[in-house]
Amino acid sequence: MAKITNHKYFTLSASVWGKKDQVKVGNNRTIHLNQRLNVLECKLHGHTIVVFDKAGNITLDPCGYWTTTTRQAMKDFVEVMTGMICNPSFAKGKFSARVGGMDYEPDDAGVIEIRGRG
Repeated sequence: MAKITNHKYFTLSASVWGKKDQVKVGNNRTIHLNQRLNVLECKLHGHTIVVFDKAGNITLDPCGYWTTTTRQAMKDFVEVMTGMICNPSFAKGKFSARVGGMDYEPDDAGVIEIRGRG
């Protein structure tokens, strides 16, 4: 597991971000404050795999990369941002996740939307 750094940037508060809009938080991991959409985008190798919005919604999207690294990065991002245990899985060729003790399945686009949990 890679260590997540720069924890203070895991917020949608523009005052914390100042003039920055993207910060490296680990090996090949960055977070981007998208002020236009008012979301925090968590990226692995430049691909947005987790999105947090102000309403507490969480979006998990492996972007077609069903790897242990993607799974671990999703887990780390959600746990740092929300404090909830997150267990994404790619078992038996199927993407699913257990977040905060609840099970979630992807929509037709292969994305998991978790409403109001963050």
